[in-house]
Amino acid sequence: MPLFHQLDVRIDKRWQFRAWALSAYLDVQNATIIRRESFVYNFDYSRRSYQTGIPIIPSVGLRGEL
Repeated sequence: MPLFHQLDVRIDKRWQFRAWALSAYLDVQNATIIRRESFVYNFDYSRRSYQTGIPIIPSVGLRGEL
């Protein structure tokens, strides 16, 4: 089995105002685009292929707090 690794990245910024705060973030899962996680075999183990994982998943958000 080849080596498997995955990189998740998160960038977060927070602004503080007098009575409230605002934060924004960008979160990226699987930033390395490695999708081979394990082997999958057919019913009699005569052939194998790679099982693929999740693609790149970006997530953007805002949050306000009082």
